[in-house]
Amino acid sequence: MLQASFIIIAALTIMNLIVIGGRKLLVCENCKTEWTWKQTLKSSFVLTTSMTCPYCGEKQYATPKSKKRTFLLNMLILLPLLLQALFEMGVWTTFSLMIGFFILVMISMPFWMSVQNEETFKIM
Repeated sequence: MLQASFIIIAALTIMNLIVIGGRKLLVCENCKTEWTWKQTLKSSFVLTTSMTCPYCGEKQYATPKSKKRTFLLNMLILLPLLLQALFEMGVWTTFSLMIGFFILVMISMPFWMSVQNEETFKIM
């Protein structure tokens, strides 16, 4: 079963690379400079709603679409728990899948983020 989890992780990695293929990293709306992968990932871990552009210093805010994408990506990490309940996987298989999904999410998250100059609150 552990081999199956690595096959699933490998397949998801390939799919992830195909989907990310043409995507760009964050681009500041103020100075139009593209952030690096490391800068984007680092700024995604702040507890405030704003991210400061490392080039021009202006505050940038995640778009509502970006917030939705990152939420769904983060939920992907918990998917092995559902799979464990459905397919009676072992604890180590579930744990290894969760680690694999975590790595995939951390690698791909900066490509799915986008920013804007003003903060918007979408009321559902």
